[in-house]
This record gives sequence, C-alpha cells and structure tokens, in this order.
Amino acid sequence: MVNKSLGNLLRSLFGSKPKQWDQVLAQAKFAFNGLVNRMTGKVPFQVVYGRLTKMVVDLANIPDGERVSADAEALVEMLKKTHVEMKHCIEQSNIRYKSVADQHRRHKEFYVDDLVLVYLRKERFSIGTYNTLKYKKIGLYRIVRKCGANAYQVDLLEEYDLTLIFNVSDLYPYSGDDRAKEITPRDWQKQLPKKKRE
Repeated sequence: MVNKSLGNLLRSLFGSKPKQWDQVLAQAKFAFNGLVNRMTGKVPFQVVYGRLTKMVVDLANIPDGERVSADAEALVEMLKKTHVEMKHCIEQSNIRYKSVADQHRRHKEFYVDDLVLVYLRKERFSIGTYNTLKYKKIGLYRIVRKCGANAYQVDLLEEYDLTLIFNVSDLYPYSGDDRAKEITPRDWQKQLPKKKRE
C-alpha cells in the first residue's frame, strides 16, 4: 500500500516527464512524511521527531508569537505515548485486514488415506519443461501424513522429480469412489519431470 501511494505521488509530481522522477524525490518525501498514515493514524514525521513538519507558514517571521523549546523529559514521554498509540492502531488495523481476508479464505483439512487432486504450480517444474498446455491437476493420490498445520505428504511416485509434500492450497478433495483412480487419464504422467538416473 505504501509503494502504491508513493507511486501515485511521484506520478502527480513528475507529470509528463517520467524519466525525471529522481528530481522530485525530495518533494515526494516531504509530502509523504507530512500526511496522516491510515494504519497508524499518525503523521510519520511526528512519530519520529515528536512534532509536525514545518510548512511555509511556519517559516514566516511572526513577531507576536513566542516559541518555547519543550523539556527533554516531556518530549520523551510524549514520544512514548505516541508510539503506544501507534502500536495500538496498527494492531487494530491488522485485525480488520485479517477479518476481511478471512472472509475469502477456505478452510481445508485432510486426513490420512483421503483422496486428493494435486495442483502443480509452475515453480515445481524444471526450467524449460513447463508450458501452459500441461495438466494443472494430477491424481488421484492418497494423503500419507500431515506435515504441520497446512502441509501434507501424498503418495506420489518417487521416480518423478517432484517433492512429495504439498501445501493445503495445492490440494483439492475428491468426493467420488476409489474406482475413479483406475479410470483417471494417465496422459499427465508423461509430462511430469522424472529424476535423472545416475
């Protein structure tokens, strides 16, 4: 979110000259440090230095006003209080983000001997062996054991150059009968990378 905000800020500053983005970094930094952060509810400059950034009007010579330096201990206490408030705001914001994300999260749990389909991500294939026409899901396979809170080992043949442990997000439950394992197309087996023989 911070990178997106900074990107929008830089685009609004360099206008039609994107190659000169480095010349407006100082302005972007000053503007960003003076804005209230949505997560913390505080201005970043105030969190670090205990006061707001000085604007143009603050630099003007106002004879009627007097400015007194804050006591060091009072400044430290104020910063501590600010950091506590900021920490509370971040925790509350994380709770809100988590509640929104959990609404779209599907809870899946498997048991030993459950039949599953395995989703093969691109990263599991060796360089040069993957293409978009390959089978994305293979199976059926049985769950051998549970490895932690969100990983399972399946009975994939060890002759293939693939790890036997998969994240729960890459496993899909099968609700049919065992006979489906016999009639499942085996064309995908030819596309799996095999271990090199020594």
